[in-house]
This record gives sequence, structure tokens and C-alpha cells, in this order.
Amino acid sequence: MPVMLVSSTGTMRKHPHETHGYAKGWAAAKSAVATYLLWESNEHRLKHSPISKIKNSIRVTHSALTSKGPTPILTAKMNSLHEELTIARKTFSHSTHSAKNKIAQEELLTKEFFTTFKSRTNNGDIAELYTTASWDAPVHNQDNTTESDKGILKELRKYYSWLYSEKPSLENEAPRG
Repeated sequence: MPVMLVSSTGTMRKHPHETHGYAKGWAAAKSAVATYLLWESNEHRLKHSPISKIKNSIRVTHSALTSKGPTPILTAKMNSLHEELTIARKTFSHSTHSAKNKIAQEELLTKEFFTTFKSRTNNGDIAELYTTASWDAPVHNQDNTTESDKGILKELRKYYSWLYSEKPSLENEAPRG
């Protein structure tokens, strides 16, 4: 792949902000840069990765094994190369996939992005909930709670019905400046 230079004017010509908004042009430019970086990191990994060097040695040794037949020296070399490959895979974790995941964690609105904010010890279940007779005038009494699933659902339904219901606007109470 040849080196791609991203020109802001070329991208903006293809996606004028008057019709597409600014986000479309930036998304196209960001996609081109991400593709270029993934390609470059793949090329670098293939040239400089110890894993690719070991895999290449395994291929050469395997072709020698098939052409000359199994010998104790070649078999021992093949076994040691497989052990080296296992160790290298554990220590050398850079890849295009990890680079793409890093971008997904930092910038894209993906599952990886939102898991960074999620508490590891957070429990999503509601074990107990305070009950309120009326959400128009809530009274917080710590003695009135419900622990049953039906009671919790009833209280949440009551709260969300109140939250999204129409409420009168009181203009006289609004501060005027």
C-alpha cells in the first residue's frame, strides 16, 4: 500500500460541511488515518516481530524436514522453535488488532469504550428500594422499603410514570433576571 497523505481540503471537498456537517469529513479523514496506521503497523510487525522471525524459521525447518526426512537435529530444532514461539506469543502482544482495540477504547463509542467507565464490583441488580406514596410530594421514610421483584418494579413504574408525565409550568416561580 503506498503512503497515503490525508488532505483536509480533499476530504472537505468530498464531504462539504454545508451538506454533511463537519463530522462526516472528520470521520472520513480519521478512517483513512486509521487504515494507514494499521497497514504501517502490520508492515512493521512483519519485518521486526520476533514472532514472524520464529514462524519463518519454523517454515524453513519444516521444509528441510519434508525434503531430507526427520533427523534428530531437525526434530530438536523444530521443538525448540515451537517453545520459542510459545514464549514470544506471551511476551510480544503488539498487533494490528490490539492497535484497533486501543482506538476503540479511546475514541469510538463502542463496548470497549464504555467498559473503561464500568465499575468492576458494581452489581446491576436492585436488592431493595424505598417506596413513596406520591412522587408529587415524596416523603422519604427509611422504614418503607420493598425487596420483592414485583414491589421494586411497581415502585420504578410509578417513578418513571411520574417523571415522564406532563407537569404544569409555573411561570411566576421562575426567577427573572
